[in-house]
Amino acid sequence: MTEGTHAIKKSTRKAPEDHGLVGAVIEMVLASFRGWFDAAIASIERSVTEAMLRIARQIFILFLALLGLAFLLFGFSKMLSYFFQVPGIGESIVGVFMLAMAFILALFTRDGK
Repeated sequence: MTEGTHAIKKSTRKAPEDHGLVGAVIEMVLASFRGWFDAAIASIERSVTEAMLRIARQIFILFLALLGLAFLLFGFSKMLSYFFQVPGIGESIVGVFMLAMAFILALFTRDGK
């Protein structure tokens, strides 16, 4: 009798790989979530990479613009020194002009406090 019931229990037990319809549906849902998360992560990585490249490009352009401005102001100050025939007066005039521009920009960019 125990051998007969033991044989029946073996025949009704499913294989571990066979999950049935519910298991297949759960696997499909999990696969779709996994695909969605992978796509979201890839999109975020692509956006971050593009943003970093854009920031690096803008920093390089700003560096070149500031370098060009420095040479332009240096040349202008040398030209003023030659024009007035006083050593250092061109640098002083350009320095005062830049200081005045900084104060004017600071006044216009205040938050209204």
